[in-house]
Amino acid sequence: MTILTTLQSHPKLTVAVSVSVTLLTAAYLAKRQLNSLCPRVPLSSLPPSSAIRNLISTAEEHSTQAPSPWGLTTSPLLPSWSSTTNSLSGEKTSHTIHSFLALQTTIPISLLSDYPLASKDDDNDNAYPLTQALLSSFLSARSTGPEARFFLDVDVPPLPISFSSPGAHLFGRPNPGGLGAFLLGTWSTARNISVSPTTTTLPADVPRPPTAFPSNKIRVAEDEKTDAAGAVMYWRAPPRQVEAVDRLAARGMPWRMMEGGYQEWIVERLEGDGSGREARVTYVTVETGSLYPPGQGKRDWKKMPWWMYQLHVAYAQWLLWKTLRRLRGGEKERVG
Repeated sequence: MTILTTLQSHPKLTVAVSVSVTLLTAAYLAKRQLNSLCPRVPLSSLPPSSAIRNLISTAEEHSTQAPSPWGLTTSPLLPSWSSTTNSLSGEKTSHTIHSFLALQTTIPISLLSDYPLASKDDDNDNAYPLTQALLSSFLSARSTGPEARFFLDVDVPPLPISFSSPGAHLFGRPNPGGLGAFLLGTWSTARNISVSPTTTTLPADVPRPPTAFPSNKIRVAEDEKTDAAGAVMYWRAPPRQVEAVDRLAARGMPWRMMEGGYQEWIVERLEGDGSGREARVTYVTVETGSLYPPGQGKRDWKKMPWWMYQLHVAYAQWLLWKTLRRLRGGEKERVG
């Protein structure tokens, strides 16, 4: 019996196959469009002053061959957050990066400067207020997604977010046991501002970042010829979920779950005059995990499977696309 004969004799199977082919075709075309509008770029395409680029480039590399994170060619090793605030802890490296992703595109500066939630302070002629507009647009756009409406955004803070408030709740659940995101810091080459966790005190009632995070102060000072600015967010996965997956991994499951990560929004003002001025916008994500799951004394390099990483890539592209659409569309914003 041929495939055609089988389909003809089973109408329900024919419908199921037709629907599946249609959905797969639509998903393929949508992903191609996202790849075109929000293309991936390597770590080297980020400005040298980028806080996440500095995090990766200054991290200790594993001395022997270890599996590389998705999106990178090296295996960076990171201390825990406690070593940031306690230099006498003696801890060296207990965490690694599970995945890296950077998306980059170019847009007219006017989309950012004319955004309703853009900063209107006196020192507006640099990339710093444009970054605030980008982050506000991102948060506003992602709050309309189904994941935000049904399980992520229980407590939604008002916009715009104050850049002078490290630890500010951005989205998700603010309590330590939930999935929540918080502002770590901001940086600007024009204003000589850097992300400096060692000198910044986070509020006592917010979860701590998943790993140590070095200051990009030197990189900001060295990159003075570029007008670039960025904002860094950190997030933590629910500990119970991480522990449950770790138990399964200890019994033979070939992958593990990330404990948390960082995201960075970067704006670079490009050379140009008049209405044709443009800005390079970059959205960066890094996901991290412990090398020593509970009850294990040896390093565990397991990470998320490849197909899950690809889903994360598609989701990040979708979020950036929504952000750009929000900037272009001037839709009603969430203002406190």
